[in-house]
Amino acid sequence: MPLRDVTLNYQLAERVGDETYELWLRTGTSWALVQTGAVEQVDPSQDFLIADLEEGTPYVAQLRFVREGRYRTDYLAGNPDSWPNQSRVAFEPGLSEELGIPTIAGAPTWARTGASAQGVTVNADADTGSEAYAIQLLRNGVVVDEVAGPHVGTVELFDADPPIATLHAYTVRHAVGLQVGTQSAPANRWTGPDAPTGLVESHVATWYNYSLDWDTPPSGAVTRVQDDYLSVGIFANRGSVTAEDATTFAATLEKNSALDPNGNIPCYLQARARHEVTAFTVTDVSQWAGPIEVATEIASDETAWDARPAP
Repeated sequence: MPLRDVTLNYQLAERVGDETYELWLRTGTSWALVQTGAVEQVDPSQDFLIADLEEGTPYVAQLRFVREGRYRTDYLAGNPDSWPNQSRVAFEPGLSEELGIPTIAGAPTWARTGASAQGVTVNADADTGSEAYAIQLLRNGVVVDEVAGPHVGTVELFDADPPIATLHAYTVRHAVGLQVGTQSAPANRWTGPDAPTGLVESHVATWYNYSLDWDTPPSGAVTRVQDDYLSVGIFANRGSVTAEDATTFAATLEKNSALDPNGNIPCYLQARARHEVTAFTVTDVSQWAGPIEVATEIASDETAWDARPAP
């Protein structure tokens, strides 16, 4: 059986300095330490050459760092099968299949499907010539779903119950056996409702008031508005949320002054908004849109605005 040399490339992370590495290799169920050396301290990645591997034989590699005789807690076990998947690589030397790069079709979507169930749907199109191969969905570089080929038209993949209220990067790739292809360009998705779009201030400055407008929200959403009127750069809720499906909000600011509108001064503050949707008794939130600058007018002796520099 022909022998092959294989080069593995690892992206290096969480280096402190002066680490060495252990490269382990498994054939069947047996692991062997095949290489040690210094960890690259400057470049973001490092190549590891393993020589004379059997063509067509499945291998699994694992890499761990050592510093002053110590390992990270999740790499303490003697069996590399239990180490994190982020350092695990499966491959077959000499496999001749050429895998294309699938593409993500449209923006990923999120939905809540139960009180303790939610997920992200990603549609993908197979690369021309690679329709016979599986398509894998990866969240932040980790495989979360796979649909076997052959594929005709768009393929739907689903990430069940990813961490909620978090921005995730999704990619897709082709796979056959233990060989995987290059990942697609990423598409980001927040695990929650869509954020407000088109957020704007909707009127000229008036006495202790400002108004915001935004585009049509997700069905049933209420919109929460915050501003930093009371403390520069620190946002606080402005009143209650809007009615469902509202596209505007009028804010009334705190007023300690006894003056009427006379000799009032301009006040500029930052405002932001997010959508909140309740389903299955759970309230999910979007990312914040903004902040944007809004203007109002206040009395010259106002003290509710006391966390800000004097105008």
